Amino acid sequence: MAGQLRALLKGRGFIRRDLFRRALFVSDYAHRQDALTTAALDSLLRENGWQVQRENGLTLVDLPYEGYQTLFSSIARSQGEPRAIGLSALFARHETAFLPNMLSDARQALLQWDAEEEGALNTQAGAALAVALREKTPVPSYYPLLLNTYKEADGC
Repeated sequence: MAGQLRALLKGRGFIRRDLFRRALFVSDYAHRQDALTTAALDSLLRENGWQVQRENGLTLVDLPYEGYQTLFSSIARSQGEPRAIGLSALFARHETAFLPNMLSDARQALLQWDAEEEGALNTQAGAALAVALREKTPVPSYYPLLLNTYKEADGC
């Protein structure tokens, strides 16, 4: 995805992971352009399915809910049937869903998966499962996908 963003920006700013995890990526392209060019780049990113937001002088670039749905579907297709082992076996016992109110949690999980932070991902997944069961809501469907896959070279 970073490569796609770099291609859209054509070298007009850096694209890197947002270390504060407010979005998938952060860029400084708005600082490097005049207002008209920045507005055109914002529109180009939005037309290509990205959300754009300014915060503390940087541009946060993230997928909308639908983009995460597509990404998780792609991961599911690439891995086939999830293995029901460990924590994933607990998820398999319950109704799963990916709802708009889960977006922030999904972003955190995806970034942990991409950074290969397996311990943090397992901890977050366990906490999310416990909350969903306590509140009697569907458990997040993206955890079994992320817990059972290894980051692909063409991933995020």
